[in-house]
Amino acid sequence: MTHARFRTAMAPRTLPRSAGPAAGPRLGWHGAVMVLAGLWLASAAVTGEAAEDRHLGQEHGCMACHGMVRKQVGPGFAQIAERYRNDPEAPVRLAGKIRNGSVGTWGRVIMPRQARITEPEARALALWVLSQPAPPP
Repeated sequence: MTHARFRTAMAPRTLPRSAGPAAGPRLGWHGAVMVLAGLWLASAAVTGEAAEDRHLGQEHGCMACHGMVRKQVGPGFAQIAERYRNDPEAPVRLAGKIRNGSVGTWGRVIMPRQARITEPEARALALWVLSQPAPPP
């Protein structure tokens, strides 16, 4: 035998329609497939751009001196990204160093001038270098 007062206290409460995870419009499976397809296409475009930028670095001989993670002649791309990760002016500064060369930033090794690289290519390479994940410990 259940007491009426107990049953009322334990009854599920009704939440307002605006509360909870089901408050937004329902997508259904068609909408969910469209959202996932959009995310996949966006990631494929980013991956495609990254591959193009890496190819640009290989084409201009960047990999002859720079490793992906560790130092070869110059610092690894992951090391460069780690150093400049919180610097909002880094893309412009690195693009300038790519085109004009640099010395003293990473020791006594000279980064030679890369005059064959255009301004847009230098910006793309700088952004690609800065997008590298942190080097493992």
